[in-house]
Amino acid sequence: MTSRVVLVTGGGTRIGAAVARQLSKAGDQVVICGRRAAPLQTVAEQTGALPVVADVSEATRQRERAMKRSKSIRHAQRFLSAFSGTSPHFRPRRHLLSAAEYRLVMADRFAVWNGITGTTAT
Repeated sequence: MTSRVVLVTGGGTRIGAAVARQLSKAGDQVVICGRRAAPLQTVAEQTGALPVVADVSEATRQRERAMKRSKSIRHAQRFLSAFSGTSPHFRPRRHLLSAAEYRLVMADRFAVWNGITGTTAT
């Protein structure tokens, strides 16, 4: 059986943390999402999950449906970059920049992303 990539919202506390632990024990790759970094980091250290600090609200169901299609941690990172607090990092105010400035800004931002995550954003 192949492992799944599973997004658990509220993964830093209570039921979300318990679900993340069980999924991790079952061999799934787990991405935990919540508003507070400290509880997420604790659960991540216990389970090997990828912690993402983000405030999800009404659009959670739509995101979870889209997340079901994830086949790898890289895909999950790409998905979460569009919906979490990292999204503005890849969306500079293009209308205020020349084409050359925009390319330089984006090259710098992708270099930062690569340095933090160890993956190449495309």
